[in-house]
Amino acid sequence: MMRFLVFFIALILILIIYFFLIEKESIAISEKPLQKQNIVDEEKEKKTLDLTQLSKRISKKILILELSNFNLDKRLLGEKNPNAYKEILNFEDTFQDIIPGDILTIDLFEEGIFQKEIKSVEKKGQNKIIKTVFNRGENYSFLVIGPEMSFGKIFLNNNVYLINQDRSKSINYIIDTRNAGFVSKEWGMDYIEH
Repeated sequence: MMRFLVFFIALILILIIYFFLIEKESIAISEKPLQKQNIVDEEKEKKTLDLTQLSKRISKKILILELSNFNLDKRLLGEKNPNAYKEILNFEDTFQDIIPGDILTIDLFEEGIFQKEIKSVEKKGQNKIIKTVFNRGENYSFLVIGPEMSFGKIFLNNNVYLINQDRSKSINYIIDTRNAGFVSKEWGMDYIEH
């Protein structure tokens, strides 16, 4: 009888330990996707933070923005010319590390090559403001790089090109406003003027 009682108590203890371990393992398994998501979110936040921080680099370099054709949703474009839109392939890489004196280079559609020296890079709130050098009678090109969305205007041969990055959709693109069928508004100027 005593053996049976010891066996029964041992069996109950084994079952309790077994269920405890299974419960602990199932919690750990359910936490893994959450941990992975947290890691992805932290990496995105770090990338955004890197984009909006000012560089400590001192040597100047040529920054080349790479463009590629891509298919935008017809509903987004409406009747606009799809050839007026190009995807920016290396937005984060280009604008993560940028200092005054760097040369920004973009092969803009059929218009030619935009190549301007960066005049200033400054922080304003959470955003990084990048302005290019410009000649008398020209508009200066600029970019505002922020944690939610980034935008900019590039001027070349009396034409306006809009740069847009929407982090929620992971889309980076540039628009040739003349061929897109709309006239650019002077948006963003109040933000970057002092």
